[in-house]
Amino acid sequence: MPFLSAWNVPFEPASRSMPAISLSDEEIAGVTHIVAGPYESKLVAEGQWLKSLECVGGCVSRDSTHEVPRGEVHEFLMRSEESKIYPYFKQRGVCLSNLRPRSELSCQPSLLWPVGTTFYNVDENTPDLEVKTSGRYDRQCTVYIPPGYLEGTPAPVMIKIDGNDINSLSLTLDKLIHQKKIPPVVVIGIMSGGARPGEMFSGPGSQQSWEYDDVSDTYAQFIETEVLPRVANEFNITFTSNADGRATWGIGSGAAAAFNMAWQRPDLFRRIVSFSGSFVNEQYPWRSDCPKGNWDMPEWIAASAKKPLRVWLQVGELDLGHETTPSFCHNVVLANREMGAALKAKGYEYQLHWALQSGHADRDAIANLLPSALEYAWEGYNWDLAIPS
Repeated sequence: MPFLSAWNVPFEPASRSMPAISLSDEEIAGVTHIVAGPYESKLVAEGQWLKSLECVGGCVSRDSTHEVPRGEVHEFLMRSEESKIYPYFKQRGVCLSNLRPRSELSCQPSLLWPVGTTFYNVDENTPDLEVKTSGRYDRQCTVYIPPGYLEGTPAPVMIKIDGNDINSLSLTLDKLIHQKKIPPVVVIGIMSGGARPGEMFSGPGSQQSWEYDDVSDTYAQFIETEVLPRVANEFNITFTSNADGRATWGIGSGAAAAFNMAWQRPDLFRRIVSFSGSFVNEQYPWRSDCPKGNWDMPEWIAASAKKPLRVWLQVGELDLGHETTPSFCHNVVLANREMGAALKAKGYEYQLHWALQSGHADRDAIANLLPSALEYAWEGYNWDLAIPS
């Protein structure tokens, strides 16, 4: 019988054969869960594969008629002229590929880019790339307000990057809050500047990459100084100032931005959910202080003092760049494995789910793992700080 996915749409889990698991110690380093299908996962513990009692996605009722208190969903636009941090729109980006032909690019550039565009792997010798600006833009934003919110009460908050799907996720949030799996959290979904369905340019030099792939605290500052005040004023919401009650959540480059927000500013955000995190070399222009962009994140984790972060990661076995060499700096599978290994070595509270037979941002994997991902991310939160439910 089909059940409600994280998108609240009935679907039958894909039929997937269970491949033999014969992975090396190097391959499983940092991996905590192997996800083989919608209802089956394996837990990596002490070098052995153990059956997990967890039913992936099982914390959300499959009975679509089950009534729970419903939150509110509101949409609004942020205009470029309102922003001091991202005041204009970059029209065209580039996708990096060591000058490989466009048809072979693992990073799947937008079909809107002209055929014959040259693609580079950014380093100190990369020539200036054409980036046009077109003045103003509109940014799509969505706010989920949990049921029972009392104005003036400090609320925990979660930032969903590329969050134009908050309306369809609202039932999942309602149920998790009703079951006390997560606190009654305000979720803010925010798109990159100028992004519209089917028209989002990505890759270095683009507006999306300018915001998401930059290794700095700029995006965290944007959320803190421009987005949260706008939402607070427009919807009469008071946000907690306690960083333990602030979380980030993203997919692909959005996940890299989500991690960077908390990594750069743990005084503002401390809980992270990452699906197919693109911890790869997408930053442009080249910078000598981080020459490989987010690809160097595992090294920074290893070299830095442990930060008060809680991290949930997922990557698909067939994620972007899975067949490329490390020197290409675009292997998302390897990047996430190394992220997990670095977090493990430093003693972080984290999980890394490796979804077999899954590609980048796999819909089934996200639908089935999202409830448990959110639950894990909010585990240990002091409910005395949460708003009444």
